[in-house]
Amino acid sequence: MYQSTEADPHAPHSRTFGRTSELGATGIAPSGYRVVEVDTPSSAQLRDLASLRRDIELAEVYLGAFAALDLDELVGSRDPRLALWHSAVVFYGRAFNQGVRRARLSIEELNEDEREFHQYLIDLRNKHVAHAVNEFEHTVVVAYLTDSSFARRAITRTGQAHIELLLADDDVTTPFANLCKRHIVQINRKIKDLHLQVRRELDALGLDAVYSFPESNAPEARRENVSKRRK
Repeated sequence: MYQSTEADPHAPHSRTFGRTSELGATGIAPSGYRVVEVDTPSSAQLRDLASLRRDIELAEVYLGAFAALDLDELVGSRDPRLALWHSAVVFYGRAFNQGVRRARLSIEELNEDEREFHQYLIDLRNKHVAHAVNEFEHTVVVAYLTDSSFARRAITRTGQAHIELLLADDDVTTPFANLCKRHIVQINRKIKDLHLQVRRELDALGLDAVYSFPESNAPEARRENVSKRRK
């Protein structure tokens, strides 16, 4: 599926910025418009910020779906609904990875409690969800011994037990959701400013140059692209 995302869900396609453009899932331009792919000096940062916002928005969506569940109904650690929680943590942490995206989210606007909780989520992602290097889950090997005055002492069998903590109650999900909202507000503010900057850069190029830009087309979904580094 191809989806184009940009900042106001109700903005017409002709405006400088809007959250979901009318290119839609097919990549086809709306009637009366020709949509070209823009690459000005500010475009790279704008693309990165839009990508970062998507990570945070997905974290918020998955978190909301998980928070709506009755946690008492979860059937152990293999309940597939736990994937919602893990996805929320993974996408939040991904937004702060030092990857190919040059834009960075700042935590300078967060208060001390929010910064501590942000670091908690990053550690949770790195040490609990993405890797098994934490104190929240471990496996123990056990031996079952007879323990009765009517039986001789003996080792009857051995086994193993995997023990883990979910760490996902209301005390975590509520501040998690609030933190996502804070980041999205920050990103939207920057995206709005960058759209204005890109428009200024396009005006400086002139209409002839802008009209010569290539058409914007939906990317092809190919298996071999999975191993390629993102540009």
